[in-house]
Amino acid sequence: MLDTLASLIDVIPDAIIVADAQGGIVAANRKAAALAGYAPDDLLARSVDDLVPSMLRTRHAAHRADYAAAPSPRPMGATRPLSLRRADGVDVPVEIAIGPIADADLTIAI
Repeated sequence: MLDTLASLIDVIPDAIIVADAQGGIVAANRKAAALAGYAPDDLLARSVDDLVPSMLRTRHAAHRADYAAAPSPRPMGATRPLSLRRADGVDVPVEIAIGPIADADLTIAI
């Protein structure tokens, strides 16, 4: 069943990134890897902080810590446009939604 779920997520046309409470990317579909400009395995070795434009990284780390302390579904960027920093250093506009998933071993967010 898990292989079927992973295959399903991989063909979804939206980028999906799953991160642990510390921001480590634990899963990502092909669309997310392509959008971020990384090979899928290289993306898994990164933190979501690596995908945040450099001028926002310090603030993002604090937001991520606040979210990990009290996770709940929420849209992001309602008041301002959001960007993702690609591997080549180019910032691209994105729409982001975040929500917790309770797992037996950790809490993760997509």
